[in-house]
Amino acid sequence: MDYLHRQYIQQVSSRLRNFKSLKNGFNFSCPFCGDSTKDKRKARGYILSKKDKVYYYCHNSSECNCMFDKFLKELDVNLYKEYRLDRFKESLKSKSKNTPEPLQEKIESAIIDTEV
Repeated sequence: MDYLHRQYIQQVSSRLRNFKSLKNGFNFSCPFCGDSTKDKRKARGYILSKKDKVYYYCHNSSECNCMFDKFLKELDVNLYKEYRLDRFKESLKSKSKNTPEPLQEKIESAIIDTEV
């Protein structure tokens, strides 16, 4: 799980009952299905990562299972918008690291090489 996911999980953690950090993810009471209405100590909602993807899973109701994006959107729309913007910014950064130097610079260096 990358830094961005952890950052946004920590931001919503105060709204999630019985929130705790695990070795490979997070555990809390499901905010969608009314998890543990009889026993307030039960926590059946999990955020886990698998193969570079982050998932939300509820052991109480299979209807709640989804990707982290959808989980965040259902929990807080404004925070979801910020998250999407940050993801977009990160994708631009990673693309700029992988892109070759601009074509104009290549043309200029080829012209200089031929003149010498």
